[in-house]
Amino acid sequence: MNEHKPNIYQLRAMLDDLRKIDRAARRRGNELVLLTESIEDTIPDGELPAWD
Repeated sequence: MNEHKPNIYQLRAMLDDLRKIDRAARRRGNELVLLTESIEDTIPDGELPAWD
Protein backbone atom coordinates (compact mmCIF):
# COMPACT_ATOMS: atom_id res chain seq x y z
CA MET A 1 0.00 0.00 0.00
CA ASN A 2 1.42 3.37 -0.99
CA GLU A 3 0.35 5.81 1.73
CA HIS A 4 0.66 9.55 1.38
CA LYS A 5 3.38 10.82 3.71
CA PRO A 6 2.89 14.32 5.14
CA ASN A 7 5.57 16.87 4.37
CA ILE A 8 7.53 18.74 7.03
CA TYR A 9 5.14 21.72 6.96
CA GLN A 10 2.14 19.47 7.57
CA LEU A 11 3.99 17.74 10.40
CA ARG A 12 4.88 21.08 12.01
CA ALA A 13 1.27 22.24 11.72
CA MET A 14 0.03 18.99 13.29
CA LEU A 15 2.56 19.33 16.11
CA ASP A 16 1.47 22.92 16.76
CA ASP A 17 -2.17 21.78 16.87
CA LEU A 18 -1.32 18.98 19.29
CA ARG A 19 0.54 21.42 21.54
CA LYS A 20 -2.47 23.76 21.56
CA ILE A 21 -4.79 20.87 22.40
CA ASP A 22 -2.42 19.67 25.12
CA ARG A 23 -2.24 23.12 26.74
CA ALA A 24 -6.02 23.50 26.63
CA ALA A 25 -6.55 20.01 28.05
CA ARG A 26 -4.12 20.68 30.88
CA ARG A 27 -5.89 23.92 31.78
CA ARG A 28 -9.29 22.26 31.65
CA GLY A 29 -7.94 19.22 33.45
CA ASN A 30 -6.74 21.34 36.35
CA GLU A 31 -10.12 23.05 36.52
CA LEU A 32 -11.90 19.69 36.42
CA VAL A 33 -9.71 18.31 39.21
CA LEU A 34 -10.55 21.28 41.42
CA LEU A 35 -14.24 21.00 40.57
CA THR A 36 -14.25 17.24 41.20
CA GLU A 37 -12.47 17.66 44.53
CA SER A 38 -14.91 20.32 45.65
CA ILE A 39 -17.85 18.06 44.74
CA GLU A 40 -16.24 15.09 46.49
CA ASP A 41 -15.81 17.21 49.63
CA THR A 42 -19.59 17.55 49.85
CA ILE A 43 -20.19 13.78 49.71
CA PRO A 44 -19.79 11.74 52.93
CA ASP A 45 -16.95 9.20 53.10
CA GLY A 46 -17.88 5.81 51.71
CA GLU A 47 -20.64 7.20 49.50
CA LEU A 48 -18.49 7.51 46.35
CA PRO A 49 -17.79 4.48 44.16
CA ALA A 50 -14.17 3.36 44.13
CA TRP A 51 -12.04 4.39 41.14
CA ASP A 52 -10.49 1.47 39.30
